[in-house]
Amino acid sequence: MIKRLFQVKLFQTKLFQTKLFQTKLFQTKLFQTKLFQTKLFQTKQFWLKHRLKQLKQWITLLVWATVSCWVVVASSHLLSAPSSHAIAPPTSQQTQSSSGQRWLNQGIQHFQAERYEAAIDHWHQALDVYSQEADELHQGLIHSNLSLAYQHLGEWEAASTALDRSLAFFNQQDAASRQRTDWNYYAKALNAQGWLQLRQGQAELAQQSWQDAAIAYEAAKDFPGVIGSRINQAQALQSLGMSIAARERLNQVYQRIQYQGDTQLTILALQSLGNALRRVGSLAKSQDVLQESLAIAQRHPGRRIASPSSESLCAHAPVNAVQRSLLLDLGNTERALWQRAVDLNLDGVNPHYDHALSCYQQAAVANDPGESPLLRVKAIANTFSLLINAQSHPPAAASNIPVNAPSHETQQDILERWHMLSALFVTLPPGRAGSDIQLRSVNSLLTFLARHPADLNRQYPALWSEVSTVLAQSVHQADRLQDRRIKALALGQLGHLYELAHQWEDAQFVTQEAIALSDPLQASELQYRWEWQLGRVLRQQGKSSAAIDAYRQAVKSIENVRTDLLFVNSETQFSFRDNVEPVYRELVDLLLQAPDPDQAALESAIGFIDSLQLAELEDFLACNLPPTVELSDVEPGNNSAVLYTMIVGDPAFRPTSQRLEVVLKLPNQPTLLHHSTPVDGNINQTLDTLRVGLEKRYKTVELDQAAATVYQWLIQPQEASLASSGIDTLVFVLDGILRNVPMAALQDAQGHYLMEKYAIALTPRLQFPEPKSFDPKNLNILFFGLSDIPTAFRAEFNALPFVEVEARTLAELAIPSELRLNAAFTDQRFRQDIQDTPFSVVHFATHGEFSSDPENTFLLAWDTKLKSNHLQAILQTRQQRRPIDLLILSACKTADGDNRATLGLAGMAFQAGADSTVASLWVINDEATSLLITAFYQALIDPVTPTSRAKALQTAQQMLLADGYEPYYWAPFVLVGNWL
Repeated sequence: MIKRLFQVKLFQTKLFQTKLFQTKLFQTKLFQTKLFQTKLFQTKQFWLKHRLKQLKQWITLLVWATVSCWVVVASSHLLSAPSSHAIAPPTSQQTQSSSGQRWLNQGIQHFQAERYEAAIDHWHQALDVYSQEADELHQGLIHSNLSLAYQHLGEWEAASTALDRSLAFFNQQDAASRQRTDWNYYAKALNAQGWLQLRQGQAELAQQSWQDAAIAYEAAKDFPGVIGSRINQAQALQSLGMSIAARERLNQVYQRIQYQGDTQLTILALQSLGNALRRVGSLAKSQDVLQESLAIAQRHPGRRIASPSSESLCAHAPVNAVQRSLLLDLGNTERALWQRAVDLNLDGVNPHYDHALSCYQQAAVANDPGESPLLRVKAIANTFSLLINAQSHPPAAASNIPVNAPSHETQQDILERWHMLSALFVTLPPGRAGSDIQLRSVNSLLTFLARHPADLNRQYPALWSEVSTVLAQSVHQADRLQDRRIKALALGQLGHLYELAHQWEDAQFVTQEAIALSDPLQASELQYRWEWQLGRVLRQQGKSSAAIDAYRQAVKSIENVRTDLLFVNSETQFSFRDNVEPVYRELVDLLLQAPDPDQAALESAIGFIDSLQLAELEDFLACNLPPTVELSDVEPGNNSAVLYTMIVGDPAFRPTSQRLEVVLKLPNQPTLLHHSTPVDGNINQTLDTLRVGLEKRYKTVELDQAAATVYQWLIQPQEASLASSGIDTLVFVLDGILRNVPMAALQDAQGHYLMEKYAIALTPRLQFPEPKSFDPKNLNILFFGLSDIPTAFRAEFNALPFVEVEARTLAELAIPSELRLNAAFTDQRFRQDIQDTPFSVVHFATHGEFSSDPENTFLLAWDTKLKSNHLQAILQTRQQRRPIDLLILSACKTADGDNRATLGLAGMAFQAGADSTVASLWVINDEATSLLITAFYQALIDPVTPTSRAKALQTAQQMLLADGYEPYYWAPFVLVGNWL
C-alpha cells in the first residue's frame, strides 16, 4: 500500500523531486516514525474503506451534476453571486449536436466540481464538434467558459486568448438581430471579461464590462444575471476605492430585487446581495438582507428551489438545505459583527457571538439523502474557527468575550474538536471547495497552536502526523486538479507547521516553495502571508538581513492589494489588526534593533510606519486616499520640528516586550535624530492612567507622574536640540495608543506643560496634501450647532446652552458666517448648505463621537445622527469644488475604550476634505469650550500679530490655563493636519 501511495501523481511532481522531499521532508521525525509507520497506513482495511468512500463521493457528485442547470464560477472574492458562471445551452434547442452537448455538459459538471483541467479537456472536445458543424454560437459560449476555467488555473494568456475568440464572434453580430440566447451567451462572455480584468488589477475596465453584461442580461431577460452583474460592479467599485459608490450600487440591487415576484429568485438574489454587503463592510445591512432571505425561505417550506450554497448553486436541493446555506452566510455576518466589536472594544458583543454560533450549529445538521456534505462540514469548520477566535483575545478584552465562549476549554478539548472535524474530511468530494474547507480548518488549528506554544513533535506526535497528512493530501489533490492556489495554501501552511515545530530549515524551504507558486497567480493576498512567514523564520535563524528583505517584500505585496485585503476572505471579515499591522511593526522592529541605527534605517522605518498609518486610514474609510506629498519634502517652517513615534517590539522575539522609538526631524537639517526607550510592556498602562486622569476635573499625583513619564519618553532626550534650533512648533506623528493622549498636557521636570513651550499639531500620517498658510482675510464660516437637544435624543445627550454664545461670538468678531442652530440644522439643510453656501470654515458645535468603527462615528443633527459614511458622501461633493480650510468640531469626543478612536477623527477630517481640523478628544463644560473657541478665532484673525493655526490654538489653551482652568478643560483640544 505504501508503494502504491508513492506512485500517485503527488510524488511524481517536480516539487517532490526537489531537495526538500529527497532529503528534508522525509528525513524529519514525522516521516521517519509517525505518519507512515502507523497501523492505520499499513492495513488493507484503511485502503478499502478509503476507496469505498471515494466511490460514494463520485456517485453523490454524479447525482448532483446530473440535475445541474447552471453553475456559478465562484471567485475567491464572490463565492455566492450568480454572476460568474459557465452555462449549458437550453435543453429545448434541438439544433445542437448531441455529442457536442454531451461534451459541453460534462465539462460543466467537472467545472462545478472544480476540476478545471478536466472541464477544459471536455470543452475542447465539444469545441471540435461545434467547429466541424460551423456552429459559431456554441463556439463563442465554450470559449467564454474556457476563459473562466483558465482564470481559475492562473493561466492568464490562455484565458485572454479564449475570451478574445468568444468576443470576436459576439461583437460581429448585429445587435438588433440577436435572439434571447445570443444575448445570454454574450452576457456570459462579458462577465468572463470582467473577471479577467479584475483579477489582473483592471478594476475600472471590469466595472464597465459588468455594466455591459447587465445590459445584455436585461435583453436576455435573465434576472439572476442582471443582479449578479450589478453585484460584481459594486466589487469593482470597491477595488477602485469607491466604497460609497459600491454601497450605493448594492442599495440599487436591493431595490431591484424588491420589484420582482419570483420567490426562488428573490431568495437567491438576497443571499448574494447579503454576502456582497458583508464584503464591502456593510455588516448591519448584510445582516438585515440575509435575515430577509431566510424569512422568505422559511415562509415557503414546500418549494424546491435552487440551493444558493456556493458549491452547488445550480443544483435543486431540499428546502432545508437552502435554509441551512442561508444560516451559514448569516452566521458569517454575525461573526464579522462580533469580531469587529471585539477588535474595537465595543459593547454588545455577546449577542453577535451567540447568533453566529447558533447559525453555524443549525447549518451543521445532518445531510438529507443525496445532499453534498460540503455545507455541513463547512458549518462545522466555521464553528471550530469561531471557538478558537473566542479564545485568542488577550485578558484585557476578557470583558467582551461571550459568557458561553469556550474560555474554560483546555488544549485537549480543542484538539478533540479538531479530531472530530478532520474525520469528516474524507466525506468531502474532490475539488477546490473541499480542499478549501480542509485548509481553513488547518489554519484555525495552527492559529490556536501558535498561541499555545508547545513542542509538537514531543507533546502531540499524533496531531503532527494528522495535520501533515491533511496538508499532503491537499497538495496531492491540488496537483491532480492542477490548482496552483490550493497547492500554495497547503505548502504555506506546511511551512507554518514546521515553523511551530522550530524546524527552521524545513520551514524556510517549504515556505519559499509556497511563495514561488503564489507569484504567478498574482495572488498577493497569499504571497504576503508566506513572505511574512519567511521573514519570521529567517529572523529566528539570526538571518536579519534576509529577514528584512522578506518583510519588505511582504509589505510591497500588501500594498499591491491593500484596498482588497478586507474582502479576500469570503467566509469571515479580514482583521487588519491581526493580519496587516504586525507585518509593519515587526519590520520596523528589525530595522531599529541596532543600538544606533543609521540614517537609511531611520528613513525606512519612518516610511513603513507611514505606510501602516495610511493602510489604517484606508481600512477605516474603505477607500483610497488622494495623492499626497511626503512630509520629508514639505518645508515645515524655520521654527517647526516633526517628531515621529513608533511602538515596536514583540515578546516572541525579544524579552523586553516593547520599545518606544522616537525620531526627530529639525528644519533645514538633513540628519534625523533618534532615541529609543524600553517601556517594558507598561506603555498602555501609563497612557491609560494619563488619559483617565486628564478626563477628571482635578489633578492627582498619578496624573502628574504619568504626564512626566511620557514627557521623558518623548521629549526630554531631545530638549537640548529643540532649544538650540529655536523650535516653537512641534508636529507629532503619533503611533498607536499615543494618538489618544493630548500631547499638550505632558509635563517637564519643573511641572510646566508642553503647550507652554510649543504650539502643537498632529498629523495622522506622514503624507498629506501640501500645507499652505491660512489667510484670515478669506475667513467665512458655515456654523451648525445644537444648544437644545431634540426629544428623541435627550436620554442620550445633554443640552449645550453655550453653543448660542459661540454663534454670537462670530458676529461680535465681525466674521462672515451663516448660522444653522437647532431645528435649522437638519440633514436636508446640511446637504443643501454644503452644496450652495460659500465658506472656508465649517464649524460643528454639536455632540458627536469618533470611533474606529465607521458605524459609530457620527455628528448629531436635529433630526438624525449624521454617520461617517453619510458625511463622506455629502462632503466629498464640496471637496471637488473647493477644499475646506478648517473644520471645527467643538463638542465631540472619542469613543470610550476605543484605542484607535482617533482614526474616526482623522477619517472625519479626510471626509470633509479639510486642510486642518480642531476637535476635542472628550466633551467638556460647554462654557469653557465657548471661551477656548472664541480665543482661538480671535488669535487667528488678529491683524497685528498674524499667527499659524497651531499657535492660535496654543494661545487659546494658554489663556484658559492663565485663568485657572485645569488640563481637563483645555488639553482635549487638538489640531490635526496643516499647522501653518
